[in-house]
Order: sequence, then structure tokens, then C-alpha cells
Amino acid sequence: MHAKTQFLLEMLDDMWWTDNWIDPLAALLADWPAAHCDRPHAPGLFSVTEIVNHTAFWEEFARRQLTGEPLDDLGDRKAASWGNAPDWMPAWPVAGEHYAGVRQGLKRALREADPASLAEQPATDALTREARVYTRAIHAGYHAGQLSLLRRLQGVKAGKAAAPGKPVSAAEPFDGARDLLVGMADSAWRSGFSIDPFETLMAKTDAAHADWRPRAELPSTTEIVNHMAFWTHYAALRLRGESAADLPRVTHGQTPEGMPPWPEAGDHLVDRFGAFRDALLSLDAAALARPCPGQGKALEAGHTAQWLAQGVIVHHAYHVGQLVLMRQLAGLDA
Repeated sequence: MHAKTQFLLEMLDDMWWTDNWIDPLAALLADWPAAHCDRPHAPGLFSVTEIVNHTAFWEEFARRQLTGEPLDDLGDRKAASWGNAPDWMPAWPVAGEHYAGVRQGLKRALREADPASLAEQPATDALTREARVYTRAIHAGYHAGQLSLLRRLQGVKAGKAAAPGKPVSAAEPFDGARDLLVGMADSAWRSGFSIDPFETLMAKTDAAHADWRPRAELPSTTEIVNHMAFWTHYAALRLRGESAADLPRVTHGQTPEGMPPWPEAGDHLVDRFGAFRDALLSLDAAALARPCPGQGKALEAGHTAQWLAQGVIVHHAYHVGQLVLMRQLAGLDA
């Protein structure tokens, strides 16, 4: 299998099965009562079913861009834009099962695609095939963040989904690895193609909302943004081959003490992203494919620099999805 194909497949699998960077999609879809899924958590919000169907629709669109199958029977794509889902898509729990099947179909199409064709842009799409695949990872990560927050708001405990065991192995180098990852980073941060650009959100967020919480035990926007900045900085250090031993130890999903208030927190994250992007640009294909060992039991032990880079990008998308949902919960956006 071509190394680019393998990388894209492992990226899709990692976010579906493991909790390295985000709550895995398999667990987010599991054991969710139907009564919580087909109605919105609050007026004006999309329901869980609508979010899942919307995400599945665009992964099916991506699958057909890989296979060349016709798109006509999907209907008007505007019906699936901006978080919507077409009326023909299923109710819960079939919606979750349908999405799992679509993801399997996307992976199968990716395995069977000519690797050379991945860099081509079909006449029916605005993206190359490889960009269509990696933007599905970004898009799914964004909505996974919203599903995770909705589970907490609805008091639905995390589901159980056993991951298939597979060892972590170093990827093979491939031409264009750096450009693929930089394109992925820019899509998540700046394009507005699959998710909201962070700087657009930052510009319309004031200090009062930044410190607002949807519930006392949940984090504020400022805390989420500082959490994102911490891990973006961590990834940049490791990509540069620098020690992260002096960084504070934080538990899962938490924010270190001493981080800046709003709006400095937003500017701080933007600066951290710039440093991460520069570190990524400095690596060639061989460096990206090497293990990035970290210190002791560090998060990335045994994984490659490619894995570290794509993980922090999907992590960014995951939390941006939550920031958008929090604005909606606060009644600031429809």
C-alpha cells in the first residue's frame, strides 16, 4: 500500500477508535438513548441525529469522489450545508449505524484508489481527492467535539466501543507529506471550508462570553482556547526536536495554571499556531515519518511526527466545534 494511502487510512482509524487527541467517534456514537438524539438539546440547535447525518453525508460525498460514482441520488447538496442534513437520512439509532458504514466505505474506496489519483481534482469537486479525505477528518473532528459536549450536557455517559488492536508503527516517507499536512492545518485554521476559522470566532467573542460556562463544571471558552494553545505549543516543541519536560503536567482536557485571560488567550493561540506551522514546514518527508519519541511516557511515544501533526490539527477542529456550540448555547449565534 502506498504510504500516502496508509497515512490517510491511519488518520481516519485513529480518530474513530482511540482517545489520543479527541474522544473517539466510535465511543461518541455508542450507547446513546434515542430520546436524546432526535430532538435538539435547546431551541435552534441541531440534534445529535442531524449532526451525525450531516457528517455522514459529506463522507459519502468524499467516497464517491474517490470511486467516481454519480452524485445525483444524494440530492441537493445545499440541504446538507452549514450543519444541515437531508430529510431522507435515517433517525436514531440507524443514523449512527449508517455513519459507521459510510466511514467503512470511505476507507475501502481509499484503499482501492490509485495513489496517483489522490492528488487530482475531480470535475465534480472543489478539492483534490486527498484534500477531500483529510478535510473529512477535520470536519468529523469538529462535530465530534460537539457530540462530546452534548453528551456531557445531556448527562449521557461515554459509550463503550472496543477498538481493534493494532500496533503503532512508523510510517514510510512519501513525497508531498509536508504539503499535505500544511494543507490540512490551513484548512482547519483558516479556510472556513469544513469548520469555522478560529480567528473569525475570536473576533466576535467578547470577554463576557469568553468566561461564560454552559454549566458550572464545564470549561469556559477562555479555558478551552488556553488548553488548545498548550497542546499546539507542545506539538511545535516536539516537531522541532526540543524538550517539553519544562511544561506543566496537565490531566486529560485540562488547562494549565497561569495562562492568559481573554482576549490575550486568543492571540496566544494564534501565535502558537504560527510556531507549529513553521515547525511543520521545516521538516522533510523522512523526518515526518520518523518516530517522535518524547520523554518517558509522553503522549507521542512510539508515534511519528506525521501522527503528532495530524493529531493536534484534529484536536484543534474538535475544540473549535465546541466553541461554536457554546456560542449557540449562549444565544449569540443561530
